Amino acid sequence: MIHAHHDVDVLIVGAGPVGLTLALALHRYGVTYRLVDKKDGPELYTKAGNLWNRTQEVFLALGVLNELKRDSLEYTTLMLHAYGRRIGTFTLADAPSPCKRVIQVGQNCVEARLAAHLTGLGHGPEYGTQALDIQAGEDQVSATLHTAQGSQTVRARYLVGTDGAGGSVRRQLGLRTNAVPLTGKSMRQCDAKLTWQRSGDTDVLWFFLFDTGFCSVLPMPGGEHRIWFIQDEQDVPDRAPTLDELQSALRDVAGDPTVTLSDPTWLDHQRQFRTGIAPTFRSGRVLLAGDAGHVALPIGGQGMNTGVQDAFNLAWKLASVIRGHGPDALLDSYAVERHGVRSGLLKDQKAGFQRLTDPGELQQILVRTVGPIVARRGSRGNLVTLGRRDQAMLDIAYPDSPLSVHHEAGRVRAGERAPDALVVDMPEGRTSSVFHTLYDLDADADGASSAPRWTLLLFDGGEVRTHSALRQAVQDVRDLSAGLTIRPVVSAGAAHWAASGAPLLLDLDGFAHEAYGASGACAYLVRPDGHVAWCGSVERTTDLLAYLRRWHRSPLTVGATSDASRAVGT
Repeated sequence: MIHAHHDVDVLIVGAGPVGLTLALALHRYGVTYRLVDKKDGPELYTKAGNLWNRTQEVFLALGVLNELKRDSLEYTTLMLHAYGRRIGTFTLADAPSPCKRVIQVGQNCVEARLAAHLTGLGHGPEYGTQALDIQAGEDQVSATLHTAQGSQTVRARYLVGTDGAGGSVRRQLGLRTNAVPLTGKSMRQCDAKLTWQRSGDTDVLWFFLFDTGFCSVLPMPGGEHRIWFIQDEQDVPDRAPTLDELQSALRDVAGDPTVTLSDPTWLDHQRQFRTGIAPTFRSGRVLLAGDAGHVALPIGGQGMNTGVQDAFNLAWKLASVIRGHGPDALLDSYAVERHGVRSGLLKDQKAGFQRLTDPGELQQILVRTVGPIVARRGSRGNLVTLGRRDQAMLDIAYPDSPLSVHHEAGRVRAGERAPDALVVDMPEGRTSSVFHTLYDLDADADGASSAPRWTLLLFDGGEVRTHSALRQAVQDVRDLSAGLTIRPVVSAGAAHWAASGAPLLLDLDGFAHEAYGASGACAYLVRPDGHVAWCGSVERTTDLLAYLRRWHRSPLTVGATSDASRAVGT
């Protein structure tokens, strides 16, 4: 059999936050890539700004969160005013995550930091490079790369379009978004210095709702604020706003005649909002991630965040297929999972956009009357779109994915994000967390691992009598343990395990058991992206083995069985 020649495993077209995240994750899995972008360098303006909690967890897992936080602010409080009344304050600092707060860091800083990180690894983005003439075959995909110095053809196993809503990859594939226009509204915004009679604390942001739209005031790194209006288009001219116009508008909605804007670094406007999604995120060996697959609305700060999570979902699946650790169907699961997330997001965004920009009289009454009650209860809720979706994005799940198999276990279901909890890592005896195990947070962030990391958590349910079942479960899966981290989560009878020196997560205070709702002995198989793949009783090992054989074809490597052996003290 003649195999196609490949110059690189993955060609990534688009070096925004999504493409950079994908490249970083592929590097950690030892997958070769080229990352190209027709623009001259990282974005100059902030554009997208806030990183929600789940996106921070992604960057934590990839070892770059601290780098990004050097250019950021942390938000703790949202002040909401609506239809002439102060509604109250809402917390942004209590998410059930190790990343408690929303952080504000500009897209330009995200791109610059990630690009510099990749360049330091010797595999940075290639700017000024346009990918054209994409040709996809059964065993490879090719593209012609054009630069100022000339052209070359590159052959890759896969190509991923991360080149945004206006990018060329989706168009070259002939995939239309069938975007639906939302007419009658206009957006105006600026980044500028702000003085007013309200707090100057950088951890507080403001939202003002009025009968034809809304305004947000967000502190930005560097001492600026972002002032952002969406309202009826007939109320504003079809051009970039002046600073005086935005200053006057903010004085009106904030009820503060002292508002003063100065030293603007960015003034922008937009009309004719559109929303839509490509029919699929996969066409053979070409895949779409981020805004390349959809047209989103500028609401809730979800665009960049969702795109980063697209990349995190896709990277381990590409690596598994390329390295022979998983079937091609893993890539189909990417398209199913993330297309579903995007479709739900767009539906919620459209509904939220309409609620915020065209509030009926009944909605205004409800917000004015019920809003203060919700605020006094300290509810986080959905503060921006007034909808159902948790903007922290911790509730994103894949219950209908072919990768999600659920049997009765704890409270957490297959497809959901595996929660974090405080534990003691044994036999070292150091304070740690479930996330440290799931994402291997102690690993060298610049190193390349041999395979995506799957984790099997075996909960004893707080009873010593279940330990024999846990040991038997480990024995049952030991032959398929290559690339699989196995950790008993023990909350009773720790002395039974200590003598063996077996690796385990000690949970004497029950934090992990509570987080997973594990009232009995149960098993949770967690995917490399931190979502539960399979869950059930520890006695259902036959079903678990069948699952592993289908989705996790990790070949045995040197020392691969040692983790399973030590987990049972053999």
